[in-house]
Amino acid sequence: YGGYRMMLSPDARTDNGLMDVIVLRSTSRWNLLRGLWGIADGLHLNIRDFELYQVSEMKLDVEWSRSLTLDGEVSGTSPFEVSVLPGALNWFC
Repeated sequence: YGGYRMMLSPDARTDNGLMDVIVLRSTSRWNLLRGLWGIADGLHLNIRDFELYQVSEMKLDVEWSRSLTLDGEVSGTSPFEVSVLPGALNWFC
């Protein structure tokens, strides 16, 4: 979930060693609005230009360096690399 119960990646798991990456391709305003509305129940992934990938690591490389803002905090600049560290977090309910 992201935000208040927004189902960004409805099938994401914390125990499979993968992170879910959602890519939004260039799309029409209508598809963008449909997708943003669909995040509430996970239906945005049924729209053609929203793509889901499950990966254990990822590198984002861009032409120009940009500030990265994660959860409202400036957390570095692009390009960046991330990887999953299985078992690095302890979850409790």
